[in-house]
Amino acid sequence: MSHADGVDRHTTAARRLGDALRALQQRSGMTLRDLEQRALISDSSLSRYFRGSTVPPWSVVREICRAMDTDPAGYRALWEAADRTQSRAPTGADAGAGPAPDPSVPVPGSVPGSVPLLVPSPSPSPEAGPASPDRGRPDPVRAADGRWRWTAAGLLAGLAVGIAGTVLLGGSPTPDAARVFRNKATETCLDDSVEGLRSWPCNGLHYQEWEFRPQGSGPGGGDLRNRATGACLDNSGPAPRARSCDSSTHQEWTVTGRQDGTVQLRNLAAGTCLAAGPASLTVRTCDGSDPQRWT
Repeated sequence: MSHADGVDRHTTAARRLGDALRALQQRSGMTLRDLEQRALISDSSLSRYFRGSTVPPWSVVREICRAMDTDPAGYRALWEAADRTQSRAPTGADAGAGPAPDPSVPVPGSVPGSVPLLVPSPSPSPEAGPASPDRGRPDPVRAADGRWRWTAAGLLAGLAVGIAGTVLLGGSPTPDAARVFRNKATETCLDDSVEGLRSWPCNGLHYQEWEFRPQGSGPGGGDLRNRATGACLDNSGPAPRARSCDSSTHQEWTVTGRQDGTVQLRNLAAGTCLAAGPASLTVRTCDGSDPQRWT
């Protein structure tokens, strides 16, 4: 058997499992974000499992099924077929060693013509579950306040306090640091997902994590890039939005600390500050009011 044949068998088995899990998610009526919160598995990992590009360990399949109130036993045979090919993926002298999946294994609740899932994350996220042939890292663990623990470094880096009045943050966060912006007035968080840029109840997901990347147009300026979607906070339209990053001044912001530990997000192009209102996000003349203060 050729190397290509072995790869095709592995891909087919993994996709059959992924298609079955994706069909289950569609029938459940749960969004990918809902499932991420209930199963505590990152959205990017779920997307790879549903596409069949990665075979999850059985413990993860079990958690996915239970999160959707489904007996995982009906998915065991599909997982075993996919896992056999995953653990014996043909490489070099071992090409062709993996057994073919059993075509007679039924796919529970297959949905013909199902719609592919939207994958918002631009880069791989840590894997969930115990060590497996996937060899992925565990998902970040939720802290007591419901946020991912690995965002703590970004939060600490961003909350610099001025000595007197308002000061520009000294030392920009590294490109790998991420933080959450919670509004002082609304207690909601800056969020970008398939629904677009918005101020949304804080939930600790990747859609509410932002990376500051220094740019050269102004002192202390940089873009704010969403960790899940890869889009940048933009002020080129009638209202703030998230768009593909282009290094324009419309996407350059300063993160300015205040004595009370809050920060202001000021756009370099317009000189206005990001504010959260009851219904939407806006940009206004910077005045230090609660809607313009973020923690």
